[in-house]
Amino acid sequence: MDSDGVINLQAVPRSMVVVGAGVIGMEYASMFAALGTKVTAVERRDRMLEFCDEEVVAALDASNKIRNITRIDG
Repeated sequence: MDSDGVINLQAVPRSMVVVGAGVIGMEYASMFAALGTKVTAVERRDRMLEFCDEEVVAALDASNKIRNITRIDG
């Protein structure tokens, strides 16, 4: 399922794997985690959002841990 199809889900899933920890992937990960979904985000690169400052990524990572979003990097 892609990012367009996920908005047509009829129910909130119990768990979800998001492939790609870029802007769109992390947006959906955050949204579904807020709805109670157990989210795992998988990124093939060494870290998510490589174009962002490391302090911004660290803050987002801390927020994701509070929301129970698991991330697996390359």
